[in-house]
Amino acid sequence: MILLNMQFILALILFLFSFKPTQAANEFSTQESINYYLQPNGSANVNSEIIITNNFSQIYLQEYQVTLSGNQITNVQATDKSGNVLSKIDQNGNVTKLFLSFSNPAIGKNQQQKINLSYTIPNFSTKKGKTWEITLPQTNNNTNHQTSFSISSPKEFGDISFSSLKLSSVHEVNNRNEIVIDANPSNKKILIIFGNSQLFDFNIDYYLENTSSVSVQTEIALPPDTNSQKIIISQINPQPANIIVDTDGNWLAQYYLSGNSNINVNVQGQANLHSNNKNPITIDQSSYLKEQEYWPINSPKIKAITSNLSTPKSIYNFTVNHLSYDYNRLNQAKRMGGEFALTNPTQSLCTEFADLFVTLARSKNIPAREIEGYAYSLDDKIKPTNTNSDVLHAWAQYYDQNQNTWISVDPTWEKTTNGIDYFTDLDLNHFTFAIHGVSSNYPPPAGAYKSTNQKSKSLNISFADKKITPEIVPPTIKMNHRQFIIYNPNQVSLNNLKINNYFIATLPPYSHQNIQLKYNFFSPKIDLEITSDEINTNLNIQNRLLIIAFVVILISFTIISIIGSIIFILTKHEKNS
Repeated sequence: MILLNMQFILALILFLFSFKPTQAANEFSTQESINYYLQPNGSANVNSEIIITNNFSQIYLQEYQVTLSGNQITNVQATDKSGNVLSKIDQNGNVTKLFLSFSNPAIGKNQQQKINLSYTIPNFSTKKGKTWEITLPQTNNNTNHQTSFSISSPKEFGDISFSSLKLSSVHEVNNRNEIVIDANPSNKKILIIFGNSQLFDFNIDYYLENTSSVSVQTEIALPPDTNSQKIIISQINPQPANIIVDTDGNWLAQYYLSGNSNINVNVQGQANLHSNNKNPITIDQSSYLKEQEYWPINSPKIKAITSNLSTPKSIYNFTVNHLSYDYNRLNQAKRMGGEFALTNPTQSLCTEFADLFVTLARSKNIPAREIEGYAYSLDDKIKPTNTNSDVLHAWAQYYDQNQNTWISVDPTWEKTTNGIDYFTDLDLNHFTFAIHGVSSNYPPPAGAYKSTNQKSKSLNISFADKKITPEIVPPTIKMNHRQFIIYNPNQVSLNNLKINNYFIATLPPYSHQNIQLKYNFFSPKIDLEITSDEINTNLNIQNRLLIIAFVVILISFTIISIIGSIIFILTKHEKNS
């Protein structure tokens, strides 16, 4: 028999395992089962069972090397059936090498060497606001290597709100969440986020200027409600004339500026980001299939590419694989559009990733649009954002015609994270400012309303320490002539609002809207039943038209009586004279 000293490098990316054999990969098959027992303080106790099977009768394993990259680990133990196999630990910075020696190696074809490895990883889980994140590495794409994972998380972490890979099972055991991943067939990093929601406090400044000599109406885009975020506006100063909702769902606060004037608007509040609510949404699909600036869907170059693409996933994969992120352009960002991205793939920023996806999707008759907003990043190299700009990040959405809802995707971050799947779902760190679908560039997002000489940021976004829970009161309704006006005095929007038989999809905070209501003209009061996702109440208002009619009739009768009396007196006086 031939004695062969084999060394395998087991690289742990971000504290995790990934096999990388240095030689003779076909001589052995490996199976790896890793359990991460997460602690409330963010550390993890790791237990790994490694089974190495001999594929040939003449070759067996005598030595084994494991390399763990990340923070230095503690409490290392390595054993096989004979006992301790850990001969040496070499720690150099954030790299730990474990040298294993086997006094009783498995000999013979199909014989197995079983290794039990355990250690502790400090700061394994990363806390981001109200969420905890863990990242599992890419696994070896060698067909002779199989890896499975199991994760035990404390209930304090909350439920799983995002996973970049479909989980085999999730169940509760002893008041902990037990997660199983049988395999990673896509050979990608796995990002898992625990937490039911994410909270951001925002403080945004808008500068508005009218350089003409006549009065104008203008508007600003406030952070809106979406199917994955709920907005609370605790303060808006000065108050707008009104806040309206456009076709895309943007909240547009309207202001009137007199000639040669300017104002500064300050908006403060909180965004509650949650898992995507995939309730059916009805849209005019033709509005999201048109060619627009930045989306040249009829370009021959675009058509040549889409001839080989058919699904949102294939378009997404092409965008990720074709484009490269240009960090040199980060502080000189200028939106270039989908065709530029296609023909200059190495000069792309997040806007080019998003615009190319939207362009290709629309060209294939798939409704799509662009989102601009804020995305929290712990590492600007892994998840790049423009820290010197107020317009921080862009991603895309396509309309899923089976589920009848918008699905968000972020091809930029899949590219820059080297494989975390941002097609299946987004994490809870994408905060929407503006939605571009009917128009590719209107409205400008928060952060774009600055004076020409303003150098400071107009955005202040931070994780919220405490959730704002505003009191929700019923809207007020006033009657103006034959029109009814409904006012929302709340810090939050009222959604799916019904006033008797009149329906309003969204009434933003501090906004009003004219409504048409049927009523009995001769009734002194008008009874209203008001329901929404947030409230359920009854209201009655005075019939002002009936009151006005009564007053008019009374005044008319009085005038007629007075005139009649005067005529009667004058007639009587003439007869007496």
